[in-house]
Amino acid sequence: MCSQTISVQSNWLTSRRLLSTHTMISMWLAVFFAGLYSVAATRDETQAGALSKCTVSSNDASMSVSFPVSKCLTECVKVGSWPEAHLQPTSDLNVAKQFAQRFESSWRHVQRRCVCSAGGVPKIQFKLRRRDKITAEDCKEGTSPKVQLKCWQEYQTAHATNIVQDVGKNSIEVHRATLDQLRLNSNFYQVSRPCVSCLDGRSCFDAQLPSVAERLPLDSKRTLAMELNKIRSGEFSLQALPSSLKTLMDFSDKLVITDADQIQFSGFNANGDGNLDQQELLSYFVNGPITEEDVLRALRQADVNKDGGIGLDEFRAFKDALREGSREVVVNELTMEMAPEPRYRLACLDEEGKEVSAEHCADLESRA
Repeated sequence: MCSQTISVQSNWLTSRRLLSTHTMISMWLAVFFAGLYSVAATRDETQAGALSKCTVSSNDASMSVSFPVSKCLTECVKVGSWPEAHLQPTSDLNVAKQFAQRFESSWRHVQRRCVCSAGGVPKIQFKLRRRDKITAEDCKEGTSPKVQLKCWQEYQTAHATNIVQDVGKNSIEVHRATLDQLRLNSNFYQVSRPCVSCLDGRSCFDAQLPSVAERLPLDSKRTLAMELNKIRSGEFSLQALPSSLKTLMDFSDKLVITDADQIQFSGFNANGDGNLDQQELLSYFVNGPITEEDVLRALRQADVNKDGGIGLDEFRAFKDALREGSREVVVNELTMEMAPEPRYRLACLDEEGKEVSAEHCADLESRA
């Protein structure tokens, strides 16, 4: 009995020692990590007077934006707020806010489009819709938070769009625009904390925002251009579009001129030689208000090396010359949808330069 008691006491003492040792280790670890945090916090506070860089980037590294903070370790990932855009604080708001604030907007009256640019380069455009509660005046303001947020949403959606082949009615092959929902998810973007000091502040505002056309594969560009040519050629009217073609139309309507021109060039250049000849341009562009004379004049202006064909840069110059020489404004370059009002308007003026009615104009002409 005595030996059993001694054994139990011995086991109890051993357990106490082990527990005490475990407690001591836990306490030392707690003190150690608290010290590390204290050092990090102190370093963060020390850098409060200087700016450090945080970076938000997409998982495929195609898009990124940097922004400055005074406390890198804590402020890079804190819950964001943007009261000016009427948004409630959320854990992923920093992503939308930082990308959105890189955009500035402008208003194109005749086309009735709000154009979003980043670094002075147009990236995306959109029509005004009542549900968005955005006006032309908001777009003209340039940096309205709600317009900036809309710019980012439209840009993000365009970059999540894929052109896919599908089977329509009567087993007919069709193409449509679909959204890659993974690219619209906030988890598609990561916030990193390089905590690099921004000596002049400028490097904290780096941004990588590629054009919509850059992301599209070559075969998708060709498909989009050729499918929408069915509208241009009159095979389908804008009032009676198949659902698949309407998805392509809606996507193309977001494209700025530079992207539309690049996609159009890819569609024409089926053999991939990087050149378009005069006949290809005439067969495509002589349509509606654009005459053969308009096309040849624009071609002469754009064909810098005078070889009768044009590459992508010359094609852009060709399109610019075509647009400048046209009396009407094209709203959608891929479908040749025209603006509701002409670029130029003829008016009759009297001797004092005041506009008069057509009847009065006829009277003045007969008296002259």
